[in-house]
Order: sequence, then C-alpha cells, then structure tokens
Amino acid sequence: MYKQFFIPKIRDRFIVHSSPNELQKYIPKSLLPMDYGGDLPNLRTLADEWNKNFEKYAERFDQLEKLKVDETLRSTPLKDDELLGAYGHFRKLDID
Repeated sequence: MYKQFFIPKIRDRFIVHSSPNELQKYIPKSLLPMDYGGDLPNLRTLADEWNKNFEKYAERFDQLEKLKVDETLRSTPLKDDELLGAYGHFRKLDID
C-alpha cells in the first residue's frame, strides 16, 4: 500500500520480505539479530548496548553540541546563502 506514494525509482528500492529466510537471501545471517534468524544478539540487547555507549560518551556529545563557527573570520560572505551556501560551480551533482 505504501508503495503507491513513491515514484518508481524509489518504490523499486523497497523490498518487503515475508520471512526471515527470505531476508537472508539479501543480508547475511552474520549481520542480523536473533529476532530475524541471525547470529547477533536480540534487538533489545543491541539497543541496550547502544544506550550504554551513548551514556558513556554523553560528555563528548555535549562538547560537540557547543561547537560554533566564528563567521567573522570568514574571508568572503557565502554566495547563495539559503542555508549554508556553497562556493564554486557544480556541473554535475550525483546523489545516490
């Protein structure tokens, strides 16, 4: 049902699997959690590990949040400064 809202290029990138066995045709078992028939710990355990890491590095994340750019040191103003602006010319820009 959701596929009808996307253009064909995007719609074709979605693959809905009916079972973990079908999923393993595309993603190796070694990269999947137990919940999907894989070798990794279950999703709850993986989420808990991520949360522990976030807590471990919380102070560093706070420091990174406080970083700022001193725009007065910029030699010339940004051209086309809609958000951050861009220098130079782009003849072709490919985005996957």
